Amino acid sequence: MTDKLDLSLIGALYGGYWNYDLKDFCYMINSYFPPQEMLDKIAAELSVLSRNYPSTNKHISLLLSNYLSLDVDNVVVANGASELVNVIGRLFIKKLAVPVPTFNEYINRLRIQGKEVSLYRMEEERFTIDMDSYIRFAEESNSNAVLFIRPNNPTGNLIPKTSMNYALQKLVNFDLVLVDESFIEFSATEKDASILEFIETYENLVIIKSLSKVYGIPGLRVGCAICGNINRIDMLRKELSIWNINSFAQYFIELLGDYRKEFEEACTKVVRATRELHAELSKLKCLYPYPTEANFVFCKLVNNMSSTELATFLFENYGFLIYDCSNKTSLNSQFVRMASRTYEENGELVAAIRAWEEWRG
Repeated sequence: MTDKLDLSLIGALYGGYWNYDLKDFCYMINSYFPPQEMLDKIAAELSVLSRNYPSTNKHISLLLSNYLSLDVDNVVVANGASELVNVIGRLFIKKLAVPVPTFNEYINRLRIQGKEVSLYRMEEERFTIDMDSYIRFAEESNSNAVLFIRPNNPTGNLIPKTSMNYALQKLVNFDLVLVDESFIEFSATEKDASILEFIETYENLVIIKSLSKVYGIPGLRVGCAICGNINRIDMLRKELSIWNINSFAQYFIELLGDYRKEFEEACTKVVRATRELHAELSKLKCLYPYPTEANFVFCKLVNNMSSTELATFLFENYGFLIYDCSNKTSLNSQFVRMASRTYEENGELVAAIRAWEEWRG
């Protein structure tokens, strides 16, 4: 079916791929969660959930805060993390310091809002942040807000918790320190890698989480913001619709507490599958896979090979969709990002890339 489709047109859809004969290695989700039993429970309530309004944002935030062992006044739930990027930008940001490459929605959304964005370019060898340099950059650019994504998308790098605590101390006079931890559960090198424990210490700290990615439910559109400053959370909640979360997402959150063990096991499987994917990609001659602390692998193609060429080959010959990073701010046409799926599917992807490598000679 893919020989009748245009890759650029498919990419422009940003989803809805169930309509096509594709295997999605572009978007990063937990391939081992939710368990089938949980999905069956939701499916069994299709009629009821379709015909009933969801609860208010405050109540659904309470459900999620209970699951996360947080106070409801410190949590606001949203229709995906992207909804929060929009509202946080409108309320709290005048000029944002952003390390690039990064998740482009932060840059694009703020520019649409007429806000300023200052781009701090990470060095290409490891794509890590020199913390003192970045803090100095934020200060000298007169930014009032600073962004961190940990692990970073698309590079997979994780800023250690100790470095984050250091940065928060140095940035205490900024209006906002925005930290995206959408992939934190997939970090393997640092136990309890999240900086949630810092929210009561630093009132300018706001943590964004996308439940869609780690819980494998992008179609339900669930995200949250967490902050120790209850006034800030109240401001966010007032900016969101009273029914911004649908009934299916609410029911999913209601069920989460019954599947904690399954979720932990699923995250372990994701970490192992990603490590194996990275190891197998390392055996190829056509690319260099960067170390990753997330459920995807960021790669640089060698010898000026084209990311668009590889993405097109995989799409047209195998129906595999990977992320061509040539449109990412600060990156050129030699970078790709590959989401980790199951062991078996990852093996299929590596075999397809090996075929491309052999075909190119």
